[in-house]
Amino acid sequence: MSDITAVVLSVGEPYTERALASLVRQTLAPAETILVERVSPFHRALNTGAWGVRTPYFVQVDADMILNAWCLEELRQRMTPAVGMVVGPLWDPLMGVEIGVKLFRRQCFDVAHVRDTVSPDTDFNAALKGRGWEVVYALPSPRDGDAPTPWPTMGAHCPPYTPLYTYRRYHLLGARYGYRRDFPTFGWRYRTLGKSDHPTALIARIALAHGLFLRADRDLLTPGLYTSSPEFEALDRFLGSGPGAPGRAVETVPLLDADPSAVFEAFSRLAMTLRREQQSSSFRACMRDLDASAHPRTWVARVALAHGLFMEGNGEGRISSEYSKIQDFLATGFESRKRGPDR
Repeated sequence: MSDITAVVLSVGEPYTERALASLVRQTLAPAETILVERVSPFHRALNTGAWGVRTPYFVQVDADMILNAWCLEELRQRMTPAVGMVVGPLWDPLMGVEIGVKLFRRQCFDVAHVRDTVSPDTDFNAALKGRGWEVVYALPSPRDGDAPTPWPTMGAHCPPYTPLYTYRRYHLLGARYGYRRDFPTFGWRYRTLGKSDHPTALIARIALAHGLFLRADRDLLTPGLYTSSPEFEALDRFLGSGPGAPGRAVETVPLLDADPSAVFEAFSRLAMTLRREQQSSSFRACMRDLDASAHPRTWVARVALAHGLFMEGNGEGRISSEYSKIQDFLATGFESRKRGPDR
């Protein structure tokens, strides 16, 4: 008999049944499935599910996941006595690979719980490591019958990547990276999005950089997170203006040859000007130029170019204070190295 419970987290998404159906197909069937519905924020939902588990282990299944039939079997094989959590990658249509589906040792929740922070899941991972538990990242081997993807994964992450959903999700991710001062993973995700051919990849990059400036001290992952806002609607209109607007030539490289604060100001003002003139095509061209440049100030410019789109009308007088919020964060990017998916 299986010693794993499946904890399915749902806020009422119409595709929750799809996640549940993938559990029915498991070669190692869960002993029980607990559906946690309409409990938020995220930390409350996961704690609620964990406290109802009666088996030694449980797998967290979000409503937007579809697990491969052997996923639980593979995760369980990696759960050795010293391990508190096993994480498996999922295929994502926007990012390619995402982290992921998680198998927890139930005992860990007796000595720790998921806290109310901006980044509750990664803070919990750190708490486990601090208490001596190992966190294992498992890369599966391809199996017969798997969907063909460039990377072997344990299933798929299939949220509704509408422009609004993408903007809100990546705005929160940017806030989490800023909170954790995690430039390497921010840089990896930003670069990966730049290679994505998904139609919302540009919105994701802008939102990711803009999110670095979001200041919060609590778990923001609630259903209300995905409602529209004036800043999203303005961005959506701006990006949609590109095909009909004549391009405006911008020389970005000379703007990089200054100290970081001056670069930040120059590209913030450039973004404000381009948005004011509805020069979406020129904005995109600037992003392409920065992607092609190896200049050490490009990260400052990229972040400023994204954030500047939201500063029009009330931000010109506070450019220096905005830069001070992330000055130490961006400084680590001057010598950043590529890294893999989020840890």
